[in-house]
Amino acid sequence: MPGVQTKRIVVIGIGNPFRRDDGVGIAVARQLKKILPETVKVIEQNGEASDLMEAWKGAESVIVIDAVSSGAKPGTIHRLSFKDESRFKIRSQGSTHSFGLTEAIALSRHLNYLPEEGFVFGIEGVDYAQGSGFSPDVLSSVGLVVEQIGDLLQSGRIDPS
Repeated sequence: MPGVQTKRIVVIGIGNPFRRDDGVGIAVARQLKKILPETVKVIEQNGEASDLMEAWKGAESVIVIDAVSSGAKPGTIHRLSFKDESRFKIRSQGSTHSFGLTEAIALSRHLNYLPEEGFVFGIEGVDYAQGSGFSPDVLSSVGLVVEQIGDLLQSGRIDPS
């Protein structure tokens, strides 16, 4: 993607690939690594708050991808801005991280440590049992999220250049 960035952008895929749908953030990050320029840092995380805060330290923009449990239809893609405090109640209930993304954002905001711009792409999961692979609806959302993140980077919303 030529001309994608002049800012320091970090993309973080969260999850556990051995807990079925919980690994969807990791799967999206792995696909993005193949198509994004090397100037965009793409990493995989387990979702612990301190690890997330360290990962976005010094970044101007961050995109986080994670499985979520909100009761919506499996595979639903939730896209939220870090700035949207009124709607930001994502919980990774099926996940193995208990003090995670929501808490990292809140703590970073309180400490004035939050990146200038941030988005969360939450993919509604349904199966968090041990094992690999995704439920069909979650699997169908992986490519859509990869495409949406590519579009977001190209749109200039993340990078004004």
